[in-house]
Amino acid sequence: MCNQYSECTGLVREVLDFLVDRLSLLESQIAKTEQYSRRSTLVVVDLPVEEGETEASLAEAVCNQISTDSGVDIVPADIQAIHRNQRPDSSELKPDETPRPPTVTVRVGNFNLKNRIIRSYPNYIPVLCVDTTA
Repeated sequence: MCNQYSECTGLVREVLDFLVDRLSLLESQIAKTEQYSRRSTLVVVDLPVEEGETEASLAEAVCNQISTDSGVDIVPADIQAIHRNQRPDSSELKPDETPRPPTVTVRVGNFNLKNRIIRSYPNYIPVLCVDTTA
């Protein structure tokens, strides 16, 4: 092993520095990947839950709803991934609030399609994300 304590300490420091640099690089890559994946993601609200709903039937319902509401043609083949999110806990509702169906997260295969859908809604307001933790 190491003949002297200082040699071992130096080696440990080198390994730690390498690992810290590698961790920073990996964190940066994850952040970029997450941002890229959000680019093509939509969240659909108030879509009723159908009994016996499958991924295919959900995709069809989402496409119909988006096409009807926005006027933008979208077909199930445009959807890369789709799932219903968890229902909100009913204990979190206000007393006079009715429970809403769980939201649906949709990833479309084309960023331009997502933009056309988003911009077609009359109440669309671009949202600026600000990091409030700093």
